[in-house]
Amino acid sequence: MRFAEGVRTLLEEPSRVLLEVGPGNTLATLARRASPPPSVVIASMRHAQEARTDLESLLGAAGRLWLSGVRLDGTKLYAPEARRRVPLPTYPFERQRYWVEAGPAKDTHDARGRVTKRPESAGWFYSLAWKQARRPEASRVKGGWLLFVDGPGTAVAERLRRSGASVVEVVPGSDFLPLGPGRFALDGTRPEHHTWLLEALGDARPERVAFLDGWALADHASGSAARVEAAIARGFYPPLYLARAMEARWPGAVTVLTVVTAGAHDVTGEESLEPAQSLALGPCRVLPQELGPGWRCRAVDVTVPPKDGGAGARPWLDALVAELESDPRDAVVALRGRHRWVEDFAPVSLPDVSTRGLLREGGVYLITGGLGRMGLALASRLATEARARLVLVGRTGLPAREAWAAWQTEHGPEDATSRKLRALEDLERQGAEVLVVSADVTRDEDCQRMVALAHERFGALHGVIHAAGVVGAPANVLVSEVVPSRCGLLFEAKVHGLLALTRALKAEPLDFVMLQSSLATVLGGLGFAAYASANHFLDAFAAEQSRQGDTPWLSVDWDGWTEEAGRLGLTLEEGARAFQRILGLGEGGRILVSTGELSARRVRGTVPSESASAVEGTGGVPRARPASAHARPALGTPYVAPEDAIQEQIAELWQELLGVDRVGIHDNFFELGGHSLLGMQVVSRLRELFAVEVSIRGLFETPTVLGVVNAVLEAQASPVDAGRLEALLAEMEKSS
Repeated sequence: MRFAEGVRTLLEEPSRVLLEVGPGNTLATLARRASPPPSVVIASMRHAQEARTDLESLLGAAGRLWLSGVRLDGTKLYAPEARRRVPLPTYPFERQRYWVEAGPAKDTHDARGRVTKRPESAGWFYSLAWKQARRPEASRVKGGWLLFVDGPGTAVAERLRRSGASVVEVVPGSDFLPLGPGRFALDGTRPEHHTWLLEALGDARPERVAFLDGWALADHASGSAARVEAAIARGFYPPLYLARAMEARWPGAVTVLTVVTAGAHDVTGEESLEPAQSLALGPCRVLPQELGPGWRCRAVDVTVPPKDGGAGARPWLDALVAELESDPRDAVVALRGRHRWVEDFAPVSLPDVSTRGLLREGGVYLITGGLGRMGLALASRLATEARARLVLVGRTGLPAREAWAAWQTEHGPEDATSRKLRALEDLERQGAEVLVVSADVTRDEDCQRMVALAHERFGALHGVIHAAGVVGAPANVLVSEVVPSRCGLLFEAKVHGLLALTRALKAEPLDFVMLQSSLATVLGGLGFAAYASANHFLDAFAAEQSRQGDTPWLSVDWDGWTEEAGRLGLTLEEGARAFQRILGLGEGGRILVSTGELSARRVRGTVPSESASAVEGTGGVPRARPASAHARPALGTPYVAPEDAIQEQIAELWQELLGVDRVGIHDNFFELGGHSLLGMQVVSRLRELFAVEVSIRGLFETPTVLGVVNAVLEAQASPVDAGRLEALLAEMEKSS
């Protein structure tokens, strides 16, 4: 189907308006990619995921058509309703809007409790807004402590011991060694050392764990790759490996885990910052989401610890110990002198796209990850709105310019390289000057070369956008799958690449540097421990750089980018427009972009503190609260009733957790309103019901009752004898 060619033919008449007849705006989205893009594209029907009514969509489309100069037959639009003509003022409208908007909905959830997408006018943009807060009461968890300490952390252990607490200390070492009663040495990057530690503790399960050794990085130069690697080894891997070992030994047990950092957050604008410390923050977000509500995690950021006996040492220690002993209801806390701050976010108003801000007409802009989906969308925006000259950096090389047409003919339109070539051709048709550079941003020589090439080709460099990074399936690494070889990929481009890029830009007088971060820093997500940590580093690094020179540094915590309009997240067009509005601010800082209400999404992604209490007394297995059952929603699959006992058990479990009055064996868990936290409860209950381990990834890959049944049967089959195996295979055949 020659869709693009057809659209271009239609647009040869400049006044033509395009109307999509059908649900959603898939064709409208494709039409907007034409070069030049159409001035008006209108969808006549809502997307299945949109909360608007059909009538709102129809009338809105009719109104936009009328505003675009299309003559409408009102008798057909309103028949058989009576209508009358109203005289309007004879003077021209000044385009000042005084419309009385509808009142806000009671919440931002749909009928199944999901956070839904809001229109851009309702506010997608937020900034960090730390607020002072009183410390909560003492924690109800009173068990023993397991402390990972080094340097000032040992003073915390001594203070807790003097108060009568049972404390086990762990210090860094290359081998696992008992050092005496209640004291061990281990290498935190080796999972087996954590297993051996728990075996050495026997039945003395620690209920409170704190990592107080991550700030001891003085042996490595600030901003160096060695310092970053040391921070990852001290702050990122140990909490994940320990939690994995504890969950295997004491599944579902309540554990309070605290990670203490020094200088990870810019709260007052005056404290010393250490971006490498922020690499420890990802596990705090993700552990409760993956391992269940028994894990109550928080991050506590402090100022650089005073030297032993120095002024302020005692108040610093008092404040930290008091925080560790308090209830961990605040996920992110910063201690600054006598003040206690908690992380919060506030809506921020941005200028419209007509405001230039940090952009300049004809500017030269370098985009790392410039051949990715986001990078190309931003490049297109810069080309059309600022006639920018572009340096697009990608790790994979492209065919020579004269071979582009042959490549596309040979490999077809769906080939990944063919799609990039078409996007570059579109940029050229828009009149953009584009230089494509193949480079590895983690290498200093490659970063220096691409900056030199920008000057050689265009004579200047005005702005840099760091969008390089791993996306898709490789970015998703569950706690159970964490290994350096997989997590290291996520740290390469975002962390090490940023360090190399910064060194190459040291002498460049830039208008701005923008770092493309992610909303995972706030919301976490299954499998996002490493991804969130890498993006935390971007945010902290931008804050530090903003203090050191005249160049504005921005970090943008983006919502997901999606091809489907109406879904939570940004379409390419929406993301590119948001990018332009952010630059319109004309200043550096951190901006968060959330198409759903951020406070509602934070609540949804956080395990409530009372959930952990509910775990106690249930053998460690979290129980869902009774939900009033509502009718099964309209799904894309017909209802098929369970056919045997195991299907009935799992369908009833879903009905209980989701509050749905009936669940069919082909119904999708997530379409029924399920999410990651409920998914963890499903996994825990399956462990209790069938004494098997079913991975959360398995639920995500086959999120139906039938898929879970097969996963349970496969897990049961692995340790059984041949006779029992035959019976299980027959059961699986019956369920297929």
